[in-house]
Amino acid sequence: MRRGTADSIGACDAGKWISLKDCDAGMVCKNNNCAFDFSGSRNGSGLSSPTSSAPVILGHTANTITVEQMLPTTFSGSLQSTSSPTSSDVAAGGNSKSKKFEKFGFSCTSFPGVLSDVGKNYDAGFQTKILDACNALASYVDNSTLETPREFYMFLANVVHESAWLQTVVEFKSVTDLAACAKDYHNKSNPEVTKWIEQAFPNSSYDPSKTIYFGRGYLQLTWAYNYGPASMDLLGNLDLLVHPERVANEPDLTWRTAFWYWKTKVQTAPGVSDGEFGASVKAINGALECSAESNPAANTRLQIYKALVQTYAPSEKINPVGCKGLEGAVPTAQ
Repeated sequence: MRRGTADSIGACDAGKWISLKDCDAGMVCKNNNCAFDFSGSRNGSGLSSPTSSAPVILGHTANTITVEQMLPTTFSGSLQSTSSPTSSDVAAGGNSKSKKFEKFGFSCTSFPGVLSDVGKNYDAGFQTKILDACNALASYVDNSTLETPREFYMFLANVVHESAWLQTVVEFKSVTDLAACAKDYHNKSNPEVTKWIEQAFPNSSYDPSKTIYFGRGYLQLTWAYNYGPASMDLLGNLDLLVHPERVANEPDLTWRTAFWYWKTKVQTAPGVSDGEFGASVKAINGALECSAESNPAANTRLQIYKALVQTYAPSEKINPVGCKGLEGAVPTAQ
């Protein structure tokens, strides 16, 4: 996940607003851990996004966007039970028509409750947006290359984490510090970066301060060398390089780019087809999460994966191998 993380990232002073160096953007200290703030009052201040190409963030299109707008509003209802889904629930795909949902034993109806059990600090406002995302997922999964329950839940666990529990399709840092994002994702010394930019912007017309390839979509597509191939494969042209905001603004592309990335960058990575969950983490964000032992972000991905497998595919073995950040995690035979 190439942005501020949605994990508990260590001890903090409970009950205080704390700086981004202690907890990431949009997060506060809760129960001595960092968690998302849903109060809508982070010090009473908003964070400005650029006036050009203002992104759609969870249904908001504006020139001034606060971190809170990236996160769910308070939900007064109750979460569904996390008990095993009923046969009728599974057959219906949890109110979502998908043959693969049925094949994988998955249910949108019980899905929010499963995630609630993993993210103890996350409020019930997640339910509505999780259900919306899940129902949308049903429209794409049947035509995907995901064929086994094990790989589907590997994919889904990473999607949940990359999208901050299905709450946003843009990198947090693009809202809190767009200028830094522009520097992060424009490396002139990388020939793969310059190759794609030169194709999309002839005559040196590219402006790195306006067209920025930060994380967008449910698997956080980043860098010109990913936007370019994705654009060619999905659209047959380079429009996603010229207009990368489309990946966040168009729901169809938020999912299609996620499946594209999984198919081209993750599914073929060593160990993934063998069920090594750590290998999928490494293929997505290995530089940040798999370079040292006991990485909290990688561990959160694993906990999400465990919850999904234990709920919907209990006969599958959970194998964390493939990411140094998960070293010490013990494979679990169900």
